Amino acid sequence: MDRQRSFLPPDLLDFTDEESAEKLLAEVFPLLWVSVVEPWKRLQLRRGRDEEFRELTEKEIAWWLHGRIKRTASEMCDLYPAFNAKASPLHAKQFAITIADKALVVFKKVRQNNKKKRLERSNYKTKGNRDLWQQRRQSGLLDLPRLIIGYQPIKELTEINIRVCYPRSRGLGFRWSFQMPDQSSAVRGLLADNKVEAPSDGERRRGFIVRHRRMDSQEHETK
Repeated sequence: MDRQRSFLPPDLLDFTDEESAEKLLAEVFPLLWVSVVEPWKRLQLRRGRDEEFRELTEKEIAWWLHGRIKRTASEMCDLYPAFNAKASPLHAKQFAITIADKALVVFKKVRQNNKKKRLERSNYKTKGNRDLWQQRRQSGLLDLPRLIIGYQPIKELTEINIRVCYPRSRGLGFRWSFQMPDQSSAVRGLLADNKVEAPSDGERRRGFIVRHRRMDSQEHETK
């Protein structure tokens, strides 16, 4: 296949600016938010109560958290069909949500690369991953732009950032990213409407913080 023709169609690539992405995702933000925040709450609870859990390495905790995020997101898609969000595996180790048949969303841990002064995704640099995040067509995958819901544990795993990110290169950086608006109020309404068990006051005492941080323009990768 011609290298240029292997990219997604130009109209789909042009779609993915910050404004259009936020407009598309606005109604589904509560689902995406709770998919990260509820597992994060459970992580803080486990670290507070379980001594062996506190001894896990950062990598081991990342695997645990990512697995719970995928499970929660899948359950939320089933529980709230009105969001028009469908959960499906991309391949054996990658999970995505199709939003209104207009975009693919993947949850990924992200980190700040202080040396390069940019935000980066956590990824093995396989050809499949490089093509996926360079927005190239892939066999068996719908021609939809791909976005990342990036979660960033910080301050010794006591706080977390949640960002919407758009990758467009074979490297680890992003074309742009923005902070997901706080969805706490909307999520409380969802949990109440469906009588989903919320953490007790004792659980909240150990708590967590969702921190909104401003990133400078140097975090993005354009090549």
